[in-house]
Amino acid sequence: MCGAHPITRTHDMTDSIDKPALEDSAGHRQQSSEADRASKLKRYENLERISQVIRKTNDYKQMMEEVLNAILSIYECDRAWLLTPCNPDAASWSVPMECTTPEYPGVQSENREIPMTPKAAAIMREALQAEGTLVNNPNSGQTVSDISREYSVKSQMLIAIYPNESVPWILGVHQCTHERVWTEAERALFKGIGVRVADSLGSLLLLRDLRKSEEILHEAQRIARMGNWTHDLISDTVTWSPEMFRIAGLQPREVTWDLKLSLTHPDDREMFARAMAESEAGKQVTELEFRVLRPDGETRYIHDRWESTYDSTGKERFRVGIFQDVTERRQALEALEESEKRYRTLQENVPLGVFRATVEKGLISVNDALVCMFGYDTSEELLAVPTSELYCDSERRDELMEILASQELLTGVESEMRQKDGSTFWISSNSRATVDDNQNIVYFDGIIEDITNRRQAEEALQKAHDELEERVVERTAELAEINKQLEVERCALQEKNTALKEVLNQIEDGKKQLSSQIQTNITKVALPILQHLKNRTDPGGQHYLELLRTSLEDISSPLVSRLETRFWQLTPREIEVCNMIKNGMTCKKIATTLNNSEQTVLKQRKLIRRKLGITNKKINLVSYLRTVEHNSRS
Repeated sequence: MCGAHPITRTHDMTDSIDKPALEDSAGHRQQSSEADRASKLKRYENLERISQVIRKTNDYKQMMEEVLNAILSIYECDRAWLLTPCNPDAASWSVPMECTTPEYPGVQSENREIPMTPKAAAIMREALQAEGTLVNNPNSGQTVSDISREYSVKSQMLIAIYPNESVPWILGVHQCTHERVWTEAERALFKGIGVRVADSLGSLLLLRDLRKSEEILHEAQRIARMGNWTHDLISDTVTWSPEMFRIAGLQPREVTWDLKLSLTHPDDREMFARAMAESEAGKQVTELEFRVLRPDGETRYIHDRWESTYDSTGKERFRVGIFQDVTERRQALEALEESEKRYRTLQENVPLGVFRATVEKGLISVNDALVCMFGYDTSEELLAVPTSELYCDSERRDELMEILASQELLTGVESEMRQKDGSTFWISSNSRATVDDNQNIVYFDGIIEDITNRRQAEEALQKAHDELEERVVERTAELAEINKQLEVERCALQEKNTALKEVLNQIEDGKKQLSSQIQTNITKVALPILQHLKNRTDPGGQHYLELLRTSLEDISSPLVSRLETRFWQLTPREIEVCNMIKNGMTCKKIATTLNNSEQTVLKQRKLIRRKLGITNKKINLVSYLRTVEHNSRS
């Protein structure tokens, strides 16, 4: 862009003019004068063209783009550009704007920082020292630098301009199509363009910076939710910042002081009026907090602060102030106050003692429950007592401090304490330490519960438990003795049972022998006699003898054992009836044989069924008795 070799300022064209030759011809002087007038006229036209371009816009980028395009057109060159900063000591430089022909595009790196080189620094120093333009062309004796040659530059012209007092720039043009000789008129025009560009660029850069500052201010006000306002009391003109309109919920428009008053909450207007009266009376700084009602119905809390200026008579002339939305802060403050209120209520009403203490001072803050717990009248009275004296064991607090220093948290610690009147009680405490960066305890907070009643209940429970254990031991011993006695009795009963079994066995053996003897006597003695009598008796008597024989056989048969078990409830007559029924005799025949009525035999049959447990009427008594006999025989 800029040449690497020092660029020298060209000699003034008037230095090379042959003055005697000019004096030789008046006609030649007239032609020269007309040429100068034409050159100056063209110069003025081009400068006016540049001025018109500058006046078209307040945007410095648009202005510089159009100016560079105009320069490109006026000089019919290939590239026009601006460079900043023209400071040889800077670390880098950039080309914020350039206009080129399509064939020679140029740097094409707007605002890219290019590192400073010694050759570029030398060019900048020469540009700063020059009184006008610097050129590279065949007549200047300076060739184009290597840097410029990279961009096909064959001739260039540049000038240092000063848009502001601190940072100079460079305005330059390049000719890339051929080696161009820049005329004195072109150089003079370029110097004039440089002056106008510098003036306009300085103003536009200042305006740009001002707008940027305003944007930053507006953004800061938006973030802080703080607007600003002014009030000229002489002309009664009021200005609001955009943020103030947003806070008020209004679109930007012309405002008056009454608008602000109309937005004020009705309950706060009297306070606002007093503040204005104080300001008019000479209060230089006025500050208040009030509510505004936005058009959408929302209420916002405002912190308003202004400063006033007064004339020599003390009359207020001007106000400038801020208008800050503090709704969120006010709500947070109210929430904090409500939280503190709830905490105080909880601290005052909870049946637990709450405290804050330090290692050196002991208790520094207590609630009413703790004061009452120790039997004092006020918290000040309790805090005046050394904390160690509240413990029955004076070394107890030091022990707890050592544990708290290592653990930072203690829970369920029980200690015996002393009340104001000297009586003692038991507490359970929970404490948490707050430490500094060096792990030293700054303070510790905790809660205390009076567990005297619980301790007494635990002691009573323990006593009852001990007594119960003693009773259990005694009762166990008693039961052991009883069990020992029962064991002796069991052994005695077992011996008696064994003896009884032996007696029963002997009785059973005797029964079997007796049964065997009876059966033998019936079989071998009684039955033969009955048979002998049957042979000698008439038919009527034989019937009775046959009945007697059958009965004796039954008695000697296994049915006897069944009669002893199943039929023991039957009378002898009923047993006799059972034998007759089993042998198939009808009720009429049984009645004739036993010399009874048939009705009597029927009653006996019913009684036999009941005694034998035959409830089902479908069971035949004959079949039942025969079945019993068959089962007994088998």
